[in-house]
Amino acid sequence: MENEFKEDWGFVVTVTEAKSGCRAGHKVGDRFEFQYRTPLGLCGEAFCAMYPLIHALRLGADLVTYGEAKDPDSTTFTCPDHAWVTFEVRRVRRE
Repeated sequence: MENEFKEDWGFVVTVTEAKSGCRAGHKVGDRFEFQYRTPLGLCGEAFCAMYPLIHALRLGADLVTYGEAKDPDSTTFTCPDHAWVTFEVRRVRRE
């Protein structure tokens, strides 16, 4: 089924740090690319917690203005489950 909506942004979520004990089995270098749908294989708990950030980025939030990052299109996010995993969340403009 083709998505009838044009998405202006895509997202890349990359695991940058991972401690042993991650219940989802995430490892450094795991990468998830997606637009609107939940990415297959990404921990549901982590995705639910990072969704407000992704949604704000989708709507054009500028993370530099709010002091959250040095790059307006990228920031880090720490897993809500004992900080087992750190992710880089990056938005990418779609043509």
